[in-house]
Amino acid sequence: MVNSLLARIKVVVRVKGLNEKARAIVEALKPDDKTAPSWLHVVERIEGGDLVLEVEAPLERLGSVRNTVNEILEFLYASLKTIEAIGRESEKKQ
Repeated sequence: MVNSLLARIKVVVRVKGLNEKARAIVEALKPDDKTAPSWLHVVERIEGGDLVLEVEAPLERLGSVRNTVNEILEFLYASLKTIEAIGRESEKKQ
């Protein structure tokens, strides 16, 4: 039997090839880190142009981890769509 006081869950999301977009997304996510509960550990970083997101918490907080990852993925999707739309508008103006 797993000791639930020691068991933790860690979710790692890697989005490849974002390059400069990754930097913008990491900066946009940082303010949310300050309001996260003390038991929830969220890390965003850039590795070789890839965006890497890690969410870690005690296993008994699995539902909260799932919700947090869903929120991050929704934000990521909206951010990428916005960046793409801005890029298209910039190209049209040139």
